[in-house]
Amino acid sequence: MIKLEDRQVKAIAMLNNRLNIIESEIKQRGLKENQRAIKKVLNQKHKISGYKLEVEISVHYKNKEPVVTWFKDLKALYMTDNIQKHNCHIGDGLNHNTTMSICDNLKLHNQTHCWLLHSLYHHIGLSFENILNIDYLWYDIKITYQYVRRVYDDKADI
Repeated sequence: MIKLEDRQVKAIAMLNNRLNIIESEIKQRGLKENQRAIKKVLNQKHKISGYKLEVEISVHYKNKEPVVTWFKDLKALYMTDNIQKHNCHIGDGLNHNTTMSICDNLKLHNQTHCWLLHSLYHHIGLSFENILNIDYLWYDIKITYQYVRRVYDDKADI
């Protein structure tokens, strides 16, 4: 089990507050892009069959190099969340704290964690030391438009 000092637990709570703000920003921008994509798909002149809307987030460290060796060749870590789906976790306001399985610290267990913080330690596997060493996040909101055309009959699109 991981042992954390009180100062680290407080720093994690402060970081979570900042990540919550960033999540809200990502969600709001993503929802605006989603509305634009819907309008474009509904406009029949574009002949768009569908679209995918995702956010790609890269995490960059203060010292430019990750602390853990298994990320030694990477300067950024990537995770995606399809913000088009209704079950999107970005900015959902839920508590994603799952630290009970990795750390024996009641103060940490009682914290509320946003999806972004949860993803860093639970899905990507960053140590709390690395998480506290994050300098900035870079994110891209990507829309991929999808087109379907029949090969032999241009008049009957799918």
